[in-house]
Parts: sequence; structure tokens; C-alpha cells
Amino acid sequence: MRGLSLNTDRHALVKDRPRLEEVTSYRGSEAILVIDDDEFVADYVANVLETFGYRVFTASNGYEGLDSYNENKDEIDAVILDIMMPGMNGAEVYRRLHGVNPDLPILIISGYVETEVAQLFPGNRLPKSFLQKPFLPVDLMACLRFHFDQVSV
Repeated sequence: MRGLSLNTDRHALVKDRPRLEEVTSYRGSEAILVIDDDEFVADYVANVLETFGYRVFTASNGYEGLDSYNENKDEIDAVILDIMMPGMNGAEVYRRLHGVNPDLPILIISGYVETEVAQLFPGNRLPKSFLQKPFLPVDLMACLRFHFDQVSV
């Protein structure tokens, strides 16, 4: 079954997006840290990643995420980071993670639009990878594989 979904690159509707089960090139074995205060979103992202062979660490806030990264930095290959969280927001977590490892791929996810999220960063410039919630599993996997296959942050 095929349908319509949001193309995260151009924010345009795309017809005939392949079903998640049809996409095998998104498989991986990397370890991903998911930092999101919404348990439903964190579980959703973790389940998608595990379906495609990734190892997953989860954290429910920025402080826990930084602790988890510092304890497992030799294993973690990338981070998926919610931007709006209580306590320490995702922008601060992003800055601190890049302070420890400037080459760490970080995919920002948020229910807010890009222009709102960009205001949290110097010069109102959004980092290289952003995915707006809600998103389909195939869009999550496309953004993640783009990091591993083409982008060095």
C-alpha cells in the first residue's frame, strides 16, 4: 500500500512513498541515543530504529541524555534529540554534546516549525538535520541514513 507523506527535504507532498517494509537500504547497526521527554515519541523512535537493526539508548530529558552519552560515548554513533524539553532544552544539550564531540551526528526533532527552532541557535541558524513531528518511520530513517552516508556534522 502506498500513500502520501511529507518530503522532509522540500516539505512538499510526495506520491508513492515506499512502505517502510520495502525500504531495506535504511538498515544499520549503529548505536543511537534518543533523547525525548515524551515517552510515546521516544518509544516510537526506538521501535523504528530497532526494527532496522540499530542499537538504541534512550533518555527522558537533557540531563539524562548527557549522562548517557558521557557513559557510553565510545558506543554511541548519533543522537536523535527533541528540542523542547523541561529543564535543559535540546539546544543546550546540542551545544554540550558538540562541545564533547564536534563530529557527533545529531538529528533534531520537534513539533515546532523550523523557524521557531532556529531561534534557539546562534544566528537563528538551524543545525544541518531537522525533522518536524509528526513524521513517518521512512522519513526518520532517510534523515538518519543521510547523516551516516553523506553528512559529517
